[in-house]
Amino acid sequence: MRILDPAEYDRLLAAFPDEHKLWLRTAIQTGCRWGALNELRGSDVIGQTVCVNRTVQELHAPLRYEVKAGAKNGKVRKIKVAADLAAELAAFGDARIFTKPEGDYVARDWFHKTVWVPTLAAAGITGVRVRDVRHTAISYWVHAGVPLENVRDRAGHFNISITSRYASRSCIRPRLSCWGRISARIQHTCSAVSRAFPFSSPRCGPSRKDAEDEALFGSNGLFGSNGLFGSNGLFGSNAA
Repeated sequence: MRILDPAEYDRLLAAFPDEHKLWLRTAIQTGCRWGALNELRGSDVIGQTVCVNRTVQELHAPLRYEVKAGAKNGKVRKIKVAADLAAELAAFGDARIFTKPEGDYVARDWFHKTVWVPTLAAAGITGVRVRDVRHTAISYWVHAGVPLENVRDRAGHFNISITSRYASRSCIRPRLSCWGRISARIQHTCSAVSRAFPFSSPRCGPSRKDAEDEALFGSNGLFGSNGLFGSNGLFGSNAA
């Protein structure tokens, strides 16, 4: 597991080809697996919610694709995203959002050779796999103050013990040398969420949902207007 620190993500986003930037932004907000992103359609977005209704599996000899209902575990997963991203995704209507130029499914090997490897080289980043964008997304949610139970549901984990790995300092912190300097907004939000929603029990119900919304979509939340990925944040459209 390799977690991109905020400075690395900044370089990766800047180096990503314009026609694929939406893929990266969607991956970092939803934490979706490759197959779910490959099958995502604009009609799967309702309001600010991305509904993972299907996933596509890439098969070989010969190369072909098999669509399955639901996410990896067969269940529909609903993931809230920022309003601006939701609007961009919904605009695709019934069409698949992420395709090759000719409209075909994006093959892993094609993406790796044509997009991923050249972009990493341009950004000066090593040792990062495509799947590490998902690991990075989940790690950011945890450190933004989203309750672990909510992170588990958002990520589609079978067991919270899997989610708990992302809260381990040994898992994340060695790669985040600049975390304290760059992610001040995240740490501020985490403290604010803890004060507003002191969830002493994992079964505290609605307050966990409120805490998730505040941590991710409040004005200072991860994807809020002043958050790290918001319009005024480090990676936002209005950033200096």
